[in-house]
Amino acid sequence: MTTAFIGNWLVSEYVYTPTGEYVGVIHQRRQLIPNDDVIRVIQISEP
Repeated sequence: MTTAFIGNWLVSEYVYTPTGEYVGVIHQRRQLIPNDDVIRVIQISEP
């Protein structure tokens, strides 16, 4: 298992309509925690 992404992350997703019109940004806080052979992901999203 790779541990390169373990830890706390701030992720921004830019949202567009199917026609390409900008709608806004969704901000997410993610925490990746190793747990044996899996990685647990805790995600909090804010519009």
